[in-house]
Amino acid sequence: ASRVTRPIAQGRLPTTRSGGELFRVEWTPAAHAPDATDARMVTFIGEESVRAATHRALKTIQSWLADENSTGQRLTIVTQGAVATRVDEPVTDLPGAAVWGLVKSAQTEHPDRFTLVDTDDPAELPADAHHPEPQTAIRDGKPLVPRLTRRPAPPETACLTAGGTVLITGATGTLGTHLA
Repeated sequence: ASRVTRPIAQGRLPTTRSGGELFRVEWTPAAHAPDATDARMVTFIGEESVRAATHRALKTIQSWLADENSTGQRLTIVTQGAVATRVDEPVTDLPGAAVWGLVKSAQTEHPDRFTLVDTDDPAELPADAHHPEPQTAIRDGKPLVPRLTRRPAPPETACLTAGGTVLITGATGTLGTHLA
């Protein structure tokens, strides 16, 4: 095995103002309220297993896409407790969280055909509600939507000095062994 490197000009490396910024998803109040629509709603609330919920969701998605009468309409899939909108909020519906991942993949392949709604109280969700956003979380009756926000990079607190000890994990491959 061998390692090959090539030099890169310093000017070709991307830079940021603070030396490195991170991004995170924040749930912010929705700009638009839900509006009535004829889209069908499917609820994944209950004691289903992850496998059963994702299989049911996949079958529903495939049927929706195959049905010529659903062309131009959105299928809204509702969960309860499948996403956390705050750091301290627990995800209580693991099958619903898996369904969110599945539907988000379907959304990339079929834009404007699926809507995900997670609620903390299904009684507050109107049966004919449609949210214009691909993903919405209803908390205390208010719609929240995910937005990518900039977060400053943490301060650099660690530095390597000659003679110090460094722990390298996952270094059992060729490159890691060479680095170690």
